[in-house]
Amino acid sequence: MKTPTLLVLFYLLINCTVTSQELLDIYLDNLKETLHSEAEENDVNELLILYDDEAVYEHPGIGMKIESKESIKMGMLSFLESYGGSSDDVEINKLQVILNNNVAVVKFEIRFLLKSGKKVERTQLQVIEISDGKISRILDYW
Repeated sequence: MKTPTLLVLFYLLINCTVTSQELLDIYLDNLKETLHSEAEENDVNELLILYDDEAVYEHPGIGMKIESKESIKMGMLSFLESYGGSSDDVEINKLQVILNNNVAVVKFEIRFLLKSGKKVERTQLQVIEISDGKISRILDYW
């Protein structure tokens, strides 16, 4: 389990309003932590702090739509148990970011190993909608 970053602790303790760029940076850092070999429920919880309770995750390419933070959590925990990371060699490299009011579009490269030893290397594009300082919707393309 990793120690929460100071920025995340500050966000939690004061529930401050962060900019879309700051929220995006925290999101990507916390997402990375959920892919490590030692990732556990606390890492998922730390990521989901950034989500609205009614958040929606969609992957249109495979017809996936998950509604509510709790349902997203269950999906992430299922992924950890079934596939999870097999090393601490996880990389997320931002390639391009477009911010417009309450929408962030981020293109990034992601690399990690699954428990099976399969190497995952892909470019992802996410459209992230932000409402009241929380992630309300993610459209994920990869």
